[in-house]
Amino acid sequence: MLPGWAFIEACGKEVERGATIIEPNEAVAFRCIIRHATQVIIVAYSHRITLVSPALICPVTGIDILITDSRITADTLSGFQANCVQVNSV
Repeated sequence: MLPGWAFIEACGKEVERGATIIEPNEAVAFRCIIRHATQVIIVAYSHRITLVSPALICPVTGIDILITDSRITADTLSGFQANCVQVNSV
């Protein structure tokens, strides 16, 4: 099987809730994409990581990689890493 990466920029990314978005229909579409992906990669600015939106895309355990900027706080970083999310800050 060829690798299938799902790159998602969600409105909210938070350790307790996971990746979220404002529109429920978009969440459904993202969940369909994720079902067919071998890796789920969330792209986020660090200042948006602690936000939570109403519609769930996936829990934090469904995220393989989080790509963010270098301003991510140590507490937030450790929270994602504790849930086996690889965090790459650039």
